[in-house]
Parts: sequence; structure tokens; C-alpha cells
Amino acid sequence: MSKFTRFLVILLAVIALTPIARAEEDQPINIKSAVVETKDSRVVGTVKICNSERERVRFVLDVKNLTINTIYKRSLSVASGDCANVKLRFNKDFGEMSNVGDEIRFVAKAVRGLGLYDVYDFSNTYTTKVVKGKEDTAGCADHEGDDGIFSACENDFIYHEPSGLRIKVMASNPEFVDLKLIHIEWGGVKDLRIYKGRTKKIRSNYDELERVEITNVYGEKSSDLYLKIESAS
Repeated sequence: MSKFTRFLVILLAVIALTPIARAEEDQPINIKSAVVETKDSRVVGTVKICNSERERVRFVLDVKNLTINTIYKRSLSVASGDCANVKLRFNKDFGEMSNVGDEIRFVAKAVRGLGLYDVYDFSNTYTTKVVKGKEDTAGCADHEGDDGIFSACENDFIYHEPSGLRIKVMASNPEFVDLKLIHIEWGGVKDLRIYKGRTKKIRSNYDELERVEITNVYGEKSSDLYLKIESAS
């Protein structure tokens, strides 16, 4: 076998084994609509996804809360020429720390057909905002402000403006309070338990590193919950 013939055989083999990428405008998966709403102290969602291709197409639905930089992914597929209404039960951190007004972005990635070589472009990008649902069971009221003392109930959010911390009250009793915080120094969501009269120090990374002290202070009644939040030097 000549060198040229051997080169041709190798080249044809490489071409045969390489997935065929479709043109950029080839987007069989189309996200038609989406709703994300509060329910039972967390957020849930529904999304309508259509497939215009003549085969079942599978993909990874990428949902990102742009406000708190939290991602949820789910593997799905839609039959040929069909539309699917998918209910989304977000993971714990995404579901519990998202709130009304947050901006949510949907896009289908890793889009492939059932055939070995059927590779498609990403879907369109669909963006919406979290709305208050009819079955919402949030706490007393969300709070936003500078340093000070905040009265809060379970499932309330506290937005500390100087640091950018978003704090959610998960549970409380006369002995301690359980909190979840986002926009902390190392990213992600932090669980924090503070006993009555005790103080915890946190560093936020929302804009620039900011030290914050959170104190579980006593109320007039043992069941009252007051959190003192102060910027620290």
C-alpha cells in the first residue's frame, strides 16, 4: 500500500468517526415559555420545550439563577415534532435561596439526536423572573436595609445592603436560629446556626470582601427572633 493510499484510508476513518456538527442555525430544541414561582417556601418551575427535528432529541436543560449565580441541570428528551411541558423541582440550594424578582435563564445544551452522529446547536435562550405563586407560604415579610436589628419569622429573607448578603431564616426556637446565606466569601450556600446571645462573623463577596457580624439577640418573649446584623471593620 502506497503512502498516499494509506493516508487516504486514515483520513476516511477519522472522518467516519467524527460526529457531524450541524449548522449554527440548526436548533431543533426551542424553549417556548417558562414560569418560576414561589411555593411552600421555595421556588418551583414549569417549562415548555419543543422539538422540530424528525427524531427524538435529548439534551441537558441548563437553568441558572443569574441574581444569585446558582445553577440547576436536568437531562431531558423530547419526541420528534412534539412539545413537552416539564415540571421542575429544583435542587435544595436553588429552590430555597431563590426569591421573587430573581432573573432565571433557560437554555438546552449538549443537544443530540438518537443517531450516533447527530449533534445539534444549543437551543434559544429564554429568560424570565421569579413570581409569587398562588400557593406561596412565605414567612411574615422579607426585609432589606443597612446595619441594624431585624425581626424575622421562619422562611423570611433578609437582604443586608452594605455586604450584599442574602440571609434566609430556616428555623428558630428559644435556643437557636438556623440560617442559610448566599454571597459569602467562598461562594455557594452556607448553613449557619447561631445560639441565643451568640455572634457569628461572616465575610461576603458580593462586590468586595466585607466582614459582617450576625447576632441572635433576645426579644421580649423567648419565642421572638431578632437578628442584629452589623458591618465589621
